[in-house]
Amino acid sequence: MVNLSSIAPEDSRALEREVLAAGGRFLEAPVSGSRIPAERGQLVAMLAGGLLSLVHAYVTITRGANQIISGAAIIIDS
Repeated sequence: MVNLSSIAPEDSRALEREVLAAGGRFLEAPVSGSRIPAERGQLVAMLAGGLLSLVHAYVTITRGANQIISGAAIIIDS
């Protein structure tokens, strides 16, 4: 599951626990930008989560985001 929302951290952690308990993967990926950048695939995604989750979600995320910022402050331009 890729959480693209900007919900409270405790709500996101609760959602992550539920997804992991069900055997899924969880990636926190709120995005920054408005409608025009979204239509152009120029949003910025701010990621937190496991590398394997990112690998599985990368193609989907980069359809809407041209920059990815990870929890370790690494920027990946797609």
